[in-house]
Amino acid sequence: MRTTRAVFPVVTLLILISACSGPTSTVLVATEDTPLLPTPAVVEDFDPRPYREVPPPVHAEIRHDAPESLLLGKADKGQRQMRKGYRIQLLSTRSKEEADQMSAQAIQWWGEERKKGNLAWVLSGVNGVPPVYQDFSEPYWRVRLGNFVAREAAQQALEAVREHFGGAFIAPSEVRLR
Repeated sequence: MRTTRAVFPVVTLLILISACSGPTSTVLVATEDTPLLPTPAVVEDFDPRPYREVPPPVHAEIRHDAPESLLLGKADKGQRQMRKGYRIQLLSTRSKEEADQMSAQAIQWWGEERKKGNLAWVLSGVNGVPPVYQDFSEPYWRVRLGNFVAREAAQQALEAVREHFGGAFIAPSEVRLR
């Protein structure tokens, strides 16, 4: 009876080990005489036909929301631009009142000269507005006249301006162009 008791745990252990090992598999090795068989191809059952995009027709007209001037390359036509140039300085003062008085005198003078036709070619304003500017740079107010890109044009205008404003001179400035 002792032998059955000793054999029983051993036999039970062998059964458990063999049950956990799983099925045995064979490994195929390809040789020159026996090549491996190809595995079957996976067949996909997805049908892409409903998802295809139809290209637009070639004769389609393209419409843009962009302005016509932008499409023609003339986006800056009629726009104000800032550029380095020259203005004629009439006054530099610490008093805002003096700057306002000089601006009023310059606007009045510009209107009179324009009516006479003397300055139309030199100091043309935009839409009839005189090109008189007040610039403030701590602590001075400067009253300046004109928008000149070329110094030669500013020099021609200065000769006419000095007849009425004796202390005027040419000053480098950022000018507005159209």
